[in-house]
This record gives sequence, C-alpha cells and structure tokens, in this order.
Amino acid sequence: MSSLPIFNANQITLDNSGIGLPNMSSAILGWMQKMTLSVKSQSTSDGILTETFQDFQSMGCIQPLGPSSLKIKPEGQRNWQWYRIYLAPIFMSNAFSSNESPLKTIKVDDIIKYKDINYRVMDTFNYDSYGYIEYHCVKGFAS
Repeated sequence: MSSLPIFNANQITLDNSGIGLPNMSSAILGWMQKMTLSVKSQSTSDGILTETFQDFQSMGCIQPLGPSSLKIKPEGQRNWQWYRIYLAPIFMSNAFSSNESPLKTIKVDDIIKYKDINYRVMDTFNYDSYGYIEYHCVKGFAS
C-alpha cells in the first residue's frame, strides 16, 4: 500500500502556500443534515417587482449566531434572532433553470425558507474552497 508523503510547513514555499487549502467538506458533512430549502428572489423589470421561490436540496445546518458575533452587529440589531446557515455546495439537486449552483445565486436580502420558517439573508461568506458557504440570516421575515 502506497502512502502519501508528509510535508512539514517549513518545506512549503510561499509561492505554493495557497495551493493546499484544507477542504473541510468531509469533516463538515458529519455535522450537517439533508435539507430542502426554498430561496425567494426578487427582481424588477419595467418597474414591476417579481418574486419567485426556487426549491433545492443540500447538506447543511442552522445554528444561532454566537454572542461574540452579535457584539459586532449594530446595537439595534442585536436583539434580532440571528442565525448562521451553513450549506455544502457539493450536494445539490435543484429545480433551477440555470446551470449555476443555487448557493452561488443566494444574495443579501433573499429569503431562505426552511421547515416553513423564513430567514432573510443579511450577509454571505463564500468558503467554497473549504467546502461550505455560510449565510448570516435573521429569522421570521414574511414571505
């Protein structure tokens, strides 16, 4: 059985240091569950607002935002119900008409619906190189 060589950090040059980003998807998948979500997108055309929900499945999890993260939010927003939604972009089955991953199309102000609860996306963090995408959301927005 052949094994891969083990390299120490002192053997990696600065020009190659970005090549070996750790993909955390295998560790994170043990923490995630299968989720069916709907994403509400809004667009305007000729002054008319259109809203659409698109369903997709992914692996993910939802957890409340921690106290240290809440401290950096503006004071009036700290009492909102903040959540982190982590989704794995590698497990997708969706009804999107485009070939683009639905996770890459979710943007600030979109509504993510999970188990009939709406979450408004307030911020996105693309850690796709590490195997997940993180969304900071506020719970309870009407659809």
